[in-house]
Amino acid sequence: MHINVSRSLAITLHGDGAPTTKADGLFTISWSSLHASGSTRHTKNIFTVVRKKDMGPGTLDTLFNRLAWALNACCDGVMPERDWQGKPCPDHGREIADGWRLVTIMLRGDWEFFTQICNFPTWTAVPNMCWMCNASSTIGPLVWTNGLATAGWRATMRSHEQYVAKLLADGVALPAVFQIKTLRLEGVMGDVLHALDQGVATHVVGNVMVSVMRKGHWGGNQALQAAGLEEHLKTWYKGHNKMYKIEGKIPYQRVKASIDWPKFKAKAAATRHLAHYAEDLAREFSDGSEDDQKDVAVAAGLARMYTIMAEQPRFLSRSAKAELSRLSVAFMDVYSQLADAAVAARMRMWKMSPKFHILQHICEHQSWINPRMVWCYGDEDLQHLVKEVALSCHPTTTAHMTLYKWVVCNFTEGITDHVVAPVRG
Repeated sequence: MHINVSRSLAITLHGDGAPTTKADGLFTISWSSLHASGSTRHTKNIFTVVRKKDMGPGTLDTLFNRLAWALNACCDGVMPERDWQGKPCPDHGREIADGWRLVTIMLRGDWEFFTQICNFPTWTAVPNMCWMCNASSTIGPLVWTNGLATAGWRATMRSHEQYVAKLLADGVALPAVFQIKTLRLEGVMGDVLHALDQGVATHVVGNVMVSVMRKGHWGGNQALQAAGLEEHLKTWYKGHNKMYKIEGKIPYQRVKASIDWPKFKAKAAATRHLAHYAEDLAREFSDGSEDDQKDVAVAAGLARMYTIMAEQPRFLSRSAKAELSRLSVAFMDVYSQLADAAVAARMRMWKMSPKFHILQHICEHQSWINPRMVWCYGDEDLQHLVKEVALSCHPTTTAHMTLYKWVVCNFTEGITDHVVAPVRG
């Protein structure tokens, strides 16, 4: 009801922190259009950067109150009567951007960012650990590790109105970011990069690798097993040239440290492609046993999720949405069986993490847009660019000079890439 759909551009907000020195870092808030394509520098727009040591209890609320005022004005298409501090605007009523409007419909980031901005529960919070439902780590009927269709948390999914009503009933102030009138709770997105590529996939790939190595096909000790795995992966890559390859060697400790759970260590994009390798690996070395069949099923389910996201356009087809939802339930069912069996056998295998629960929300409740289209890879790239600029600034003026140099690099008309480099330095 707040959006004029005829002349509106949908945008998303993102926030994150990146270390710029050993002692401090910068917190960056940015926005980008959901319609845009191109390089990070040309599609990401920085609202502000703040040194982490300059951030106090009310800093983020102040920043988002100011941003909410601006974005609400951009949504209305005219300058409001009063500014963000309540003072009269001398040019109120003036049309903005020739009648075009920006509507903020999405908030992206990692779980830590959401807890900072929205006061959402952390993954260790009790009794409730999820911002989208009442999933819990302590209440049996609502336990988040239950991913079946009959799981109790499914009946507790929150709408934005229910979320706001609960805050009011508890006497808790609405987070400043939700002063943006077009941003709803449903627009706070779980992220494929953080939940899947750096979470679920690392566990699945690591466990399949360990399960296969322990069969002894490549030798009787960990060094030989890891060497055999590395050669096998190199051979697999030759038949899959378009895959994003991992960097470096594969010692056994890269897959499983001696007292830790299996979790393959690699860059997020490389791990995403390894999901397909894990499926092929599990199938090739399966002996047909029930456990091996479950290994194959888990790896195949994960690979299929990635395939759907890769092949589908910005908006998923009805059949793709339905398949993602079915995959979510089936994947969690089999993975839970493997995890339970490992616990019963007192083995550190098939660890469950709250990111598995977030993955279910991504596949089942946030598939109104292809998750691949809103993952945070571009936003993370922005953090690296901001860090690059910040490292050329004096520590006492880092925030101000980073913003200044970013403006010079991106908005000086006619500037070319060979001119930008000296400015950054």
